[in-house]
Amino acid sequence: MGPSQAQAPAEDNESNRRRLLGLTMESLYVILFRRPGASFNNFHWGLYLHLDAYRGGYKYHIINDRPGSWITSHGLTMGAMTSPKLVGLFRVADIDPAKRDRIQQLIQAEDDILNSIEEFSCLEYVERALGRLRAFGYVSYPSWPELEHEIFRFANVANFPENRDKQPVLGFSALCGLMY
Repeated sequence: MGPSQAQAPAEDNESNRRRLLGLTMESLYVILFRRPGASFNNFHWGLYLHLDAYRGGYKYHIINDRPGSWITSHGLTMGAMTSPKLVGLFRVADIDPAKRDRIQQLIQAEDDILNSIEEFSCLEYVERALGRLRAFGYVSYPSWPELEHEIFRFANVANFPENRDKQPVLGFSALCGLMY
């Protein structure tokens, strides 16, 4: 077994499971990370489709390996809550497990053309993916500017220095019709 295939120690898996227990099973989250030296309204954005505390979930995000060049960084992970730069996870939809494959296809629909989209960013990746999910009825929100504002408000408060010892912070979208 090579280094990339090495299994995490059992205590790490148990610790990750405990962290994941706070997430709602079969739910889609916008996941936000602190950027070095960044402040207000400046986060790295991605999506996280949580399955449960025993399987973890799928992260979907893009990284900029050099100016103007984006690569996907997707995959099943138990470590969604372990990054020291993680600000929070903001729930935007509850997912029917029978529709998960279609939802994953829609999230990744533009992965092959990322570098042909002008002025692209991780925030736009999330905006476009959620827009596709919205078009097919998997996510509901009034407009992207309103949802973006709600997410920024959550992330900025979660990123206050006095909240850093409580991170990651969990939130949910009232605009998306979620109640808890």
